[in-house]
Amino acid sequence: MKSFIEQNSDKFGQTEQFKFDKIWETSLKTKHEKNKKEHEDLCREVNDSTQANLSRIKDDIKECLEQKKKLTKDLLDLRKVIADNEPEKKKELDQAFEKVSKDMGKIFQMLLKDCDARLVKKDKANINAGI
Repeated sequence: MKSFIEQNSDKFGQTEQFKFDKIWETSLKTKHEKNKKEHEDLCREVNDSTQANLSRIKDDIKECLEQKKKLTKDLLDLRKVIADNEPEKKKELDQAFEKVSKDMGKIFQMLLKDCDARLVKKDKANINAGI
C-alpha cells in the first residue's frame, strides 16, 4: 500500500517539501525497524537468561531430591541400628542399675550400721520412668 505522499506525488511534484517528507518517512521506517530489531534482541536475551535460570533451578531441585533420598535412607538405617541395639542397651542399663544399687547399699551400711538401702525402679520395664 502506498503512503499518502506517494499517492499524491503528482500534486506536490518534486518540491523540497516532498523530498523532506520522503526523507522523514524513510527515517521513521528505519527507526521503526531498528527499534523492532532491538526489541527482538532484548526479548531473545531475556528468554535465553530465563532458560538458563530455569535449567539451574531444575538441576538444584534434582540435587535436593537426591539428597533427600539419601537422608531418608540414612534415617531409616539409623532407626534400624537403634532398634537393633535397644535390647543390648536395656540389658546394660539394668546391669548398671543393679551395680549402682548394690554399691550404694554397701556405702549406706558403712555409714549407718543397722540400715539397708537399695534403688527401686518406678517402672521395672522402663528405666526412663525414674527411680
